[in-house]
Amino acid sequence: FVKVKNYFEKNSITILDEFLIKKNKEYGFVVKIPSNIGTLLFYVYSKDKTSISDNDVAVAYAEAQRKNMNCLLLTTGKLNKKGEESVNKKFFGSVMFRQLK
Repeated sequence: FVKVKNYFEKNSITILDEFLIKKNKEYGFVVKIPSNIGTLLFYVYSKDKTSISDNDVAVAYAEAQRKNMNCLLLTTGKLNKKGEESVNKKFFGSVMFRQLK
């Protein structure tokens, strides 16, 4: 997943662990993200899909919770209406969404 690796390099994110979920479609990562308050550990769920639903957000959140981490959801697609509601209300503060260009 070249776009994900490029995003990590551009933002000085260090990969600690990498998981293949679905070949060429879904990957999971444990990463260190630099911030003003110090280095943060995140679970990154990346998905190559045009429309991200509330189900996709819930799966990413559940995986992050299993590892006791916050979640960064990276995707090539956009959030649909229910997915946007999940990120902004239901999982607010626990799931961050970024669309890869």
